[in-house]
Amino acid sequence: HVDEAAARVKRQVPRPGGIRFGSLVHALLADVPFGDEGLDALQRLSEAHGRILGATNQEVEAARELVRGVLAHPVLEAAGRAARNGQCYRETPVTYRLDTGALVEGYVDLAFRDGASMVVVDFKTDRELDEALERYQKQVSIYATAVGRTAGLSTRAYLMRL
Repeated sequence: HVDEAAARVKRQVPRPGGIRFGSLVHALLADVPFGDEGLDALQRLSEAHGRILGATNQEVEAARELVRGVLAHPVLEAAGRAARNGQCYRETPVTYRLDTGALVEGYVDLAFRDGASMVVVDFKTDRELDEALERYQKQVSIYATAVGRTAGLSTRAYLMRL
């Protein structure tokens, strides 16, 4: 089961889209520290990643504001608590063999231990998310199964629309 609606992040301002913007947001979410330290580092990180990706000032500002909102979400606050205990993983490679024998490889955007379970989060910035929602839900569900079996724990999966 993938919980998509509960992980929706409220957009404060209209924002750009596209591959470069999505890459910028993902890079920030992979690197920004949790808590107050992250808010302090967000300006510097967004400018650095923006330069690397050739992002416009509008994209950098929008990504920074979006990530600031994501960090305040309860799921990310729980990830911050797990990170302080060394139980949080970002942009982690995963390889998993399905029951059919097919091999699935990818990167988990965020996984962390929350009590007696693991939480797996996949961030999506796609504007056309509704058209591919089923595919993305299946993807995060497979990642959650892989993480849960590896950790020997139950899992909760979130598809976080940004």
